[in-house]
Amino acid sequence: MLGIIDIIATSVLILPLVYAATVSIQEATAVPSDAPPVDNIVPSVNIQAEADARLNEWQKATFLANMNHELRTPLNAIIGFSEMIKHGYVLDNDYDHTMEYGTHIHNAAIHLLSLIEDLLYLSEGNVEKLERQEGEVSIGAILNSVASATRVSA
Repeated sequence: MLGIIDIIATSVLILPLVYAATVSIQEATAVPSDAPPVDNIVPSVNIQAEADARLNEWQKATFLANMNHELRTPLNAIIGFSEMIKHGYVLDNDYDHTMEYGTHIHNAAIHLLSLIEDLLYLSEGNVEKLERQEGEVSIGAILNSVASATRVSA
């Protein structure tokens, strides 16, 4: 599952592309240097401010949508597995299933805590301190983790 750091890192990768596209558009629509002076530059400033505001709104909406999903997924796992135990889906003598569900609850809680800590870290203004880390990832391990968090044993 992607964490908030992954979401921010993805945004950091996308924003330069958006900026480059914006610069290209600005260069393509630039007024030639030999053009007569413009008496009123307020409309162009307003247009840029409006474009910046729209970009900020889009970034905020995208971030909130991603965080909504990222926070609800582990919370739903915690609630779901604990309800299974609460309602007796695990028999008293079925120690293995009880341990399995307890492990799912614990892992989801740790993941949720990690997301909340990341949010608090970022809310303190530490975005500039983030560094991109490159390395190999095990797709198999990621898929096993997702399958484990969502699997319900019969």
